[in-house]
Amino acid sequence: MSSFLLEAVLKASVLVLAGLLAASLPRARSAAFRHWILAAAILCAWATLPLSLVMPAPLRTTVGSQYVTASTDVAGTAPAVEVNISDTVVAGAPVQDAARDRSWPVNAARLLAWVWAIGALSSGGMLLIGFARLRSVASRASEVRAEVWTRTRDELQQAFELSSGVRLLQSDHASLLVTWGWQRPTIVLPAPATAWSEERVRLVLAHELAHIARSDWIVQVSAEALRAICWFNPLMWLACRRLRDESERACDDVVLMLGVPAASYAGHLVDLVRRLHPVHRPSLPALTMARPSGLEGRIVAMLNSSMNRRPLSRQARIVSSSMLLALALSVAALQAQQTFYSFGGTVRDPSDRVLADTTLLLVNPETSAKYEIKSDAAGRFQFVGLPPASYKLVVSRMGFANVSETLSLSGNITRDIRLKVGDLQESITVTDRSVAPSPADPAVQQRRAASMRKFEELSARAKAQCAAGADAVVGGSILPPAKLVDVRPVYPDHLKAAKVGGIVTMDAVIGTDGLVKDIDNLHGPDPALEQAAADAVRQWQFSATLLNCQAIDVNMHVTTNFKVEP
Repeated sequence: MSSFLLEAVLKASVLVLAGLLAASLPRARSAAFRHWILAAAILCAWATLPLSLVMPAPLRTTVGSQYVTASTDVAGTAPAVEVNISDTVVAGAPVQDAARDRSWPVNAARLLAWVWAIGALSSGGMLLIGFARLRSVASRASEVRAEVWTRTRDELQQAFELSSGVRLLQSDHASLLVTWGWQRPTIVLPAPATAWSEERVRLVLAHELAHIARSDWIVQVSAEALRAICWFNPLMWLACRRLRDESERACDDVVLMLGVPAASYAGHLVDLVRRLHPVHRPSLPALTMARPSGLEGRIVAMLNSSMNRRPLSRQARIVSSSMLLALALSVAALQAQQTFYSFGGTVRDPSDRVLADTTLLLVNPETSAKYEIKSDAAGRFQFVGLPPASYKLVVSRMGFANVSETLSLSGNITRDIRLKVGDLQESITVTDRSVAPSPADPAVQQRRAASMRKFEELSARAKAQCAAGADAVVGGSILPPAKLVDVRPVYPDHLKAAKVGGIVTMDAVIGTDGLVKDIDNLHGPDPALEQAAADAVRQWQFSATLLNCQAIDVNMHVTTNFKVEP
């Protein structure tokens, strides 16, 4: 589950809890007041989601996100990502170790997100199935035209000041007595309803029309939908049950306020529950009068002559709604203090194309926690649930130089990471007994001819790839250089005689034309050995290194071992 969703659920829970507490404290208040408080709390809980996005209140404390470009480090003061820390020879080593030790916080967060999504989809799916059942029930039911039902309905509609007509349908189901709908409310009666007395007809219609006049169904459906999202929160389940119970009690009070004797109404209600309950009844997102749940409390409330049954006054509605709205605004303006952050962005190659399937590893040196992910098909990556700390970041991909740097995480960070093509490694061993072949040697000429043919094949293949992917935005396609001309260093005679040897190292650049240039960092035990190694390397020739079908310069590190044999 994302942090925003978790925060929204917590805010909604606060409002629902406030509604439950407010509905429980004023026992002297009527059921209509308690239902109104719970309904307002549910609607305010729904409102916290958009309010959290737009509230600019000073109470809101947001950790600012940082955006860092590819050429700066986290603090934005010094080059970081462009620095080549390690070459392609060791690029995969740390990530392969991490693959066997993936970080449990990231996996746990993904697992919780999947569990929440499955639960929410299941709960929402059950609600949708219930709506489909209601449509099916209505399509199979027949319209009630009996004079006692239509006359009583019309009289009560005028008494409740209902402008829209209420459909009366009769189902073939023996226990289905439900009410639903908002713009076109519908009451479905069970099959035995045609045999009911006129008194029972009036009581049942008065109760169900009271639901419609109070808009109880739309409030209950809103609560059920919120419960589907917050299915794991027991407060939501408790609120839905309390809302339904208070709705039934409020409608009971409406019936009693019409002058119906409490004992008579209680007797009819008990008989209806007894007759309709034993038969199997499908679960529907609708209101029903004959519910065995909470029946005892309803009967006790009916027979209590001192119970407050007055409907909610306009002034009480305004005051209570204002208080809950103020609470909703305050809760929406507050943002939970973030103790976990995210680090995301895009991985690109030197040609600014995105790199997919690139491994990124974050290591916390203090706790040894490791977080490993791979960039997606668009080169994007996102670490989530990271505690504030100083991390070591390693980015690796075959053919590219590793990026290794320190990342200080004290807020949400978004950045692009640009990888360089990895360095070429060349190692040569020359002994004091070896003889350098002559360039005119037929064998040497044959090898050079074979290398040239190979270069031509590689070039043709590269051109075909370029034509096929000219418009590609995904990068990372590297055609490495092939050595076409190899010249061995000549061991200086005076150093052979003196038995002087050692290792000479140097850095060089292979240009886009395949020729060696810019020899630098030349180090060795003797200037003559350095000169011999450099002279040989300068004569090497390579095929062009292609990145996404474009020739590029590539760095080369050469190690020459002048070995004295015994």
